[in-house]
Amino acid sequence: TAMRCALVSMDSTMRSNATVGPPIELLYMARDKLDKPALYHSFEENDDYLVKLRKSWDENIVQAFNALPSLSQVFSDADHG
Repeated sequence: TAMRCALVSMDSTMRSNATVGPPIELLYMARDKLDKPALYHSFEENDDYLVKLRKSWDENIVQAFNALPSLSQVFSDADHG
C-alpha cells in the first residue's frame, strides 16, 4: 500500500510540476530481511503498470469528487440568514 501511495504521489507531482520527471525508482526491502535481495523497479513514464495506476486513480478521484456533498444547502442557508 505504501508503495502504491508513493507512486500515485510521484505521478501526480510529475503531472503538476514540469521539473519533476521519470524515472520513478522503487526499492523494496522486507522488514527484518536485510540479508535478502531487495526488489527494484524503475518506472518510465509509459510503464504499463504506471499507466494503469494513473488511469485508475484518475477515474476513482473523479468518482470520489462527484460523491462529495453538495454545497447548495450551505448557500441556501446563507441566503436566509
